[in-house]
Amino acid sequence: MNTLERVSESATTASRILTHYELVAPLMAKRLAETPIVYRSFPHGIESGGWYHQTALPLTVNRLLRCVRVNGAVEFFTWAPLPGEESRLQFGRILLLPPEGVAFVRVKEAAKAMRRVLHRWKIDAVPLLDGLSGIALWIPFSDAPDATILRTWLHGVCNLAVEWYPSLLSTEFNTHHDGRVHAHVGSNAPHCYSMAPYSLRAPKLSVCTPLFWEEIDSFKSADAVDMKAIAERLRGGGDDAFSVEAAAFAARFRSVGQAAALAGAERVPEPRGHIVVAAIEILEDGKTRDAQEILAETLARKLVPPQTTRKYVYTSLIEYIARQRGRGRKPAIVQDEKRSFRINEPPDDWPDPVAGPQPAPDAAAQVLCDRLEKTARGKDPAAFELAVCDAFAHL
Repeated sequence: MNTLERVSESATTASRILTHYELVAPLMAKRLAETPIVYRSFPHGIESGGWYHQTALPLTVNRLLRCVRVNGAVEFFTWAPLPGEESRLQFGRILLLPPEGVAFVRVKEAAKAMRRVLHRWKIDAVPLLDGLSGIALWIPFSDAPDATILRTWLHGVCNLAVEWYPSLLSTEFNTHHDGRVHAHVGSNAPHCYSMAPYSLRAPKLSVCTPLFWEEIDSFKSADAVDMKAIAERLRGGGDDAFSVEAAAFAARFRSVGQAAALAGAERVPEPRGHIVVAAIEILEDGKTRDAQEILAETLARKLVPPQTTRKYVYTSLIEYIARQRGRGRKPAIVQDEKRSFRINEPPDDWPDPVAGPQPAPDAAAQVLCDRLEKTARGKDPAAFELAVCDAFAHL
């Protein structure tokens, strides 16, 4: 039984998963080529908790399929960075997540409401059924803005949406089940990923499905599309909604940001004070830290002067939170009951990516690698051919 078959103890299900990715991998690579591959495997069965893996491999069709075949990958994620520049994002992402008990029709209403807000700046988004209960809006930007600037602007967009639709949308983590849909933009940061278009979702194996806006009302749930349905949709002459709409909607963030600033629409101004700015950069990974841990990381990254103290960090952050709340604004950082701090988004309960086992050192292999590198640059093709043959023999 291979790695993928162990996911569900079923060769049939493993074959269906592989067939799905053989169909959609070219579409995933079309708009997300060379972005880092992040995947989730289920070594103890698809009904059990999965393991997240962030790799250094840039996404290509063959690499994605290898992750499925060899590593048992079932789900794929991304933060859609510009290849080679992980802090610049090709898409802004607004995740519309319903609390328990909120009907999916409310999520669809929230998506259309958010779209009307985006139209204020003459931009649009690609809607994706997230395969579970929500809808993700992917906003394509041709100039790949910096994640921090983009995230600040998206907070402003969501705050404006709440002003327009206060009974439908919320930017606070909703624990009161008041029927509002939560608009979440904290994943617009390096290494803070969300579900990739066309990825499967465990355990039901529904599909994260890009849609055209005119068809959104025809779906009754976010997990309505399974592997069979997506195959029929794509093979039956249906368009690749993600690529088509992303190309049609692409905008320049610089123009959008300037227009937003002129309109006074950025409801979340950049926090002032170097301590607050540095702390946001540290905390944007979603993890909770106390003042001492924030100080240690900001000093290591040289974000604050070396004479900065823990007390100064703590005081600066609690005063910033108090000022923002006093002005009726949502602070970018919040403090918990243990006096630690985190970014003001739902807590990140995803485990850290697990590095795979490293192969044991192989002195003979290293000698062969050195030979290959040396002869590949030399002037004797026969020597290089012999080195290649010896390398294959060793493998």
